Amino acid sequence: MKATTLLLALMPVAAAFVIGCSSTSTPTPATSGEPGTANNSTEKKLVVGFSQIGAESGWRTANTDSIKSEAEKRGIELKFSDAH
Repeated sequence: MKATTLLLALMPVAAAFVIGCSSTSTPTPATSGEPGTANNSTEKKLVVGFSQIGAESGWRTANTDSIKSEAEKRGIELKFSDAH
């Protein structure tokens, strides 16, 4: 039970981290206009790690699919791992 409570307490922290890593700045002329994409040799590609503990419920599967989809849309390299 304590592990479940801890997991539920850490989920908002993980969500805040993902949201905080998103870009809201206006692209400069040197960028392509797509967040997370690199179009010159000085810009590095963003890499994000994500670990999901199981897929035993619909919201976990939806959360994983959402993160994978958004990373692909933004050109972010996602390092995904099943935490089991």
